[in-house]
Amino acid sequence: MGGEFAASPVYAGGLIYLPNIEGTIYTVRPGAEFELVATSQLGDGYMASPAVVGNRMILRSKSTLYCVMKP
Repeated sequence: MGGEFAASPVYAGGLIYLPNIEGTIYTVRPGAEFELVATSQLGDGYMASPAVVGNRMILRSKSTLYCVMKP
């Protein structure tokens, strides 16, 4: 994982989400061994911590508000 982080990590659905300032979101599975599950790129950077409401994650980039739903 790389970049500078300002937002707090969020645990939801058995995974940890870590958005960095550049706009990359790293998804990792907690455990004794490091496991990177996914890397996503949304928007133009994150300074705010994601919020989880039910099966939705709310992400605020520097210019956009996203709502990501888990099916």
